[in-house]
Amino acid sequence: MDERPSIVDAKSRIGDWEGDTVIGKGRKNAFVTMVERKTLYTIVHRIESKHAQITADALIKCMTPYKDKVITVTLDNGKEFAYHEHIAQKLKRMCISLTHIHHGRGA
Repeated sequence: MDERPSIVDAKSRIGDWEGDTVIGKGRKNAFVTMVERKTLYTIVHRIESKHAQITADALIKCMTPYKDKVITVTLDNGKEFAYHEHIAQKLKRMCISLTHIHHGRGA
């Protein structure tokens, strides 16, 4: 999917999340972050690498306790999010994989 629904862009409801990865100084640490777009509530989970399986497992682990508060998950098309369909299946929510996010992260 190349575009998220307009209601997600409007940030008018709670439950639309955006995921990203952050690499630490010297590429020694990596984190997956999930930001709820309306409230900006943020979850950060340390990962061993940006490998797609590791990233997907970490994202599922950190979001499972919140899955009743998830409507959509938006991820960019980086290699680390190649398993976005697996994430959507495990969370039982819509997972939107964008080819690009205008102006960087939307949250």
